[in-house]
Parts: sequence; structure tokens; C-alpha cells
Amino acid sequence: MLSVICGVRNRLENLTKALPTWLEADGVDEVIITDWNSREPIVYEHERVRIVRVTNVNYWSSPQAFNIAARFANENIYAKLDADYRILNTCLFSKIGLEPGVFINGGGKLGPLNGFFYLYADDFWRVNGFDERLHGYGWEDTDMFWRLRRSGLRLKEFNDKQNMEHLPHKEQENKSMHLVNARVAMGHLWNSSMPKLVVQNLIQHGTNIVSCTIYPSMNWLYGV
Repeated sequence: MLSVICGVRNRLENLTKALPTWLEADGVDEVIITDWNSREPIVYEHERVRIVRVTNVNYWSSPQAFNIAARFANENIYAKLDADYRILNTCLFSKIGLEPGVFINGGGKLGPLNGFFYLYADDFWRVNGFDERLHGYGWEDTDMFWRLRRSGLRLKEFNDKQNMEHLPHKEQENKSMHLVNARVAMGHLWNSSMPKLVVQNLIQHGTNIVSCTIYPSMNWLYGV
């Protein structure tokens, strides 16, 4: 029923603290983690955890990483969680609920979709997931928020303070991509006609890790 999706590069310390709380939460059938070519490859043996290791990238793109995780997810509901968010209430998902035509936003101190959202997989893909043109951190959550609203979904907030904790980490030093991403997203909205990354060369490693390479599609390269 519920897939937790996460994209991460190198923030293993926070992920190690957060991941067990995701698995303890009610209704979580699987956790899909995109390991975006971390310096120390992520390893986590658990029957409900699958790791997709992207091996041929030297940049970071949060939108691309989360979309890759979603493409490997099997369930019809997604909970997007950044690697630095711990779930404090094991009854979180049954408590906040999910109804057709709505998506759940962290709200309050989390801001629009900052770190967490909860929605049907069909609604996620109806707006083509995250905008894969955006790199680094910044703007991708706000952009997704507004595209979901424009698609006709209703926002439903919840009390994050009693249910979720943001783990401290070193702030991003270079935030120049925030402004670049905002200009890209606002210039031409990401939509279902835009081609997503091609995933190739899947290799299984052990029981719950698969490695792959990613490439822009030919349509993307040539502007089709």
C-alpha cells in the first residue's frame, strides 16, 4: 500500500538515524532509497528496504534522485521523505489519513513540501513527478507543491511538531542553484510531455541493492 521514497547523496549519518523510524511506522510496505553515487555506498540489510545505486553521476539532483526511487516503487501511495526527517509517531500515516483528491503537506515549520509529502502514486505521476531539469537542492519542493495544486488536488496539512523531527546537518554552502532552479521551473512548467531520464544497465547486488546508470533521453537531448 505505502512506499517511502528517498534520494540521498553522502548523508549517511542522518539516514541511519531516520530509516529505522520509517520502517517502524504503520502501513510502510517498502522503503526505496536512491543512493546517488555516495562516496561511501549505502548498505542496509532489511527485507523491506531496496537501494537503487546510481553509479555514473558526478553532480547532485534531488528531483532526479527522488523520481528514480519512485520509478522502482511498487505501492500505490508514496511518502516522500528527505534523509534528515525522523518519524516520531509510529501511527503517523493512519493518523493523518489520505483521501482521493488530496495530498498531505508538512506545513508549519516544514514549509510547503519541505522534506515530506504523502500522496497517491497516480497523482505524483500525473504531474510527471519532480522537475528533473533542476540540480542541487532548492525550489523542487515548492515547484511540486504548486503543480499539485494546479492539477486540482486539495492540500491537507497535519501537526508536524508531534509527528516528525528534522535532524540537524551542515547547511548547504552554495545556494546559487536555488535561484537558477526557480527560473527554470517558472519559465516552463515541468509536465507529462517532458521526457524523464533513461535508466539502463541494471545489475543486482545481493538481495536488496541494484546498481544502474542514467542518461537523458534522446528526446530531451534534441528538444523533442
